[in-house]
Amino acid sequence: MAYIRHSVTRPAGDPGKGYAVHDELVLLPVEDIIQFPERDADGVTLSGNIVMCTVDPIRLYITPGTVEIADNSEGDTDAVGFATSVKGSHPGNSAEVREFKEKCKGRGFVVLLYHCDGSPADIVGTPCNPCIMTPTYTANKDTNRSEFAFAPTFKGNGVAVYTGETPSQAPSIYGIEYDISNPTEVKRIGNMELHKTLPVQSQIRGVLLSPTGTENKVLPEGSWLAETRDGTGGSVMVKLPEHFVRFETSGSRRRVLLSSEDVPGFRRVPMRYVSAYEAAIDRSANALYSLANTGANYRGGNNNTNYDDKPQSLLGLPVTHTDLQSLRAAARKGRDSKWNVLTYDIAKEIFWLFATEYATLDAKKAVSATKTAEGYMQGGLGAGATTLAKTTEELKNHNGLNPLLPCGVSDKLGGGSGEMTYTPSGASNFGAGMKVARYRGIEHPFGHIKKRVDGVAVRSGVVYVTNNPDHFEAIDEHWIAVAAITNGVGQIDDIAFGEEGDFVAKSFRQGAAGFGAAFCAKDISTSAEGALMTIGGGMLDGTNAGLICQEWCAPPNGQADAGTRLTYLPFG
Repeated sequence: MAYIRHSVTRPAGDPGKGYAVHDELVLLPVEDIIQFPERDADGVTLSGNIVMCTVDPIRLYITPGTVEIADNSEGDTDAVGFATSVKGSHPGNSAEVREFKEKCKGRGFVVLLYHCDGSPADIVGTPCNPCIMTPTYTANKDTNRSEFAFAPTFKGNGVAVYTGETPSQAPSIYGIEYDISNPTEVKRIGNMELHKTLPVQSQIRGVLLSPTGTENKVLPEGSWLAETRDGTGGSVMVKLPEHFVRFETSGSRRRVLLSSEDVPGFRRVPMRYVSAYEAAIDRSANALYSLANTGANYRGGNNNTNYDDKPQSLLGLPVTHTDLQSLRAAARKGRDSKWNVLTYDIAKEIFWLFATEYATLDAKKAVSATKTAEGYMQGGLGAGATTLAKTTEELKNHNGLNPLLPCGVSDKLGGGSGEMTYTPSGASNFGAGMKVARYRGIEHPFGHIKKRVDGVAVRSGVVYVTNNPDHFEAIDEHWIAVAAITNGVGQIDDIAFGEEGDFVAKSFRQGAAGFGAAFCAKDISTSAEGALMTIGGGMLDGTNAGLICQEWCAPPNGQADAGTRLTYLPFG
């Protein structure tokens, strides 16, 4: 930046008489800052606004008259910068002060100091070169005080002048935070009112969608039993609204932030559709649909006609015993690449929408009929169709390892969430009492049958993902690496997360974990090419099932107990 020469004259008044600021330091944790302005052309002034994802900055009381600020040039030739710092005293060393020291040690801050005369605030540190706290404590017969010093790690620009508004939370943001050391404890953050109104989740709607992507009808929030669900009015889909998301990692803490409005630093999630039901197939056209239809064309499972007049009938059940490539072709039959099977990106979206709504990573928590005292959702979706009290051999003898539950069995819940108890029709009581979970119109978000997922695969021991449906066939330059994968089985202990919220299991252990005791089976060689994912678990998996339960199998991956969902991506 070129320096325009000008004189520096005597300022008005007596500014040299002392540094008079308010009796507090305003501390902005850098992980909370989602918008930080650049310096203006003068190289000193920050005239834009600082926007936070939390409710308020941290305010640290400082004994009046003890604040000191330094702004000193130092460094060798060609390496000159400013060493800035701020410090002050706080009376005593109470338990509250000690807790503050403990929880803020090693954390980075931007520090604001507001002047008593109303002149623009001084600001020390930046999100890229934050101030680190150095506390000291002195107690003797004459004094009992804690001193706090804050200084950036590196030399940088001098103390800036902040003329923007008092840093505040973006009003449209809400989300969750958890620590990877204890993912069972999930904390709500952001605008707490939005945890009541849920502006993103509340826009989720059931619709009847035509093959061209036209919404023929918006379904009611209540029961869908009186609606046209047999496919003649379109596939029964759930519309996921456009919204904006941000994933943050700070040490061992992870944050998921949502907004219904565009916020700087947030990624746009486009509007898309996912089937309300596990995908059914029209046998005459070999095309996937989302419908509740018991006609002969919609025989599910492995298409065994011998069961048609028996309690084990597969009419109206989802399709299984089919590999991913065949399901992908069936999703697009007579349509285009906007129609797909369940995509990894949509599975990820559903998981985080649920987690931020219920403030838990465990979807299998018991259903709660009431909200918290504050008006927040609590509990989960229940065990779902994961607790069939039969062995694999018994299910094989009963119906050849085919699905049990008809599509739309929980439609009494409509666009709501919760669970219903399955009551089989006819003489069979096989599976009686099993629960059916539902999340905002999405039946079996986990359980019953495993769901094949497109847009995620393994190459040379690394998981790659893409949200480009035109490149689902094979890993190419449109895919990105998200995590290395290793052999083994166990409960999910940690996920890749990153900047995209990837739920690919990164580590696992024996015993329950915070991700709903979700099971991860990595039964592949680390060199397996194109290994594919199924998620959710099935009706025999019990505690091993869950919203992001994941298994990896080498292609063609046509195992009996896996089907998929149908999705429509308008942006495709």
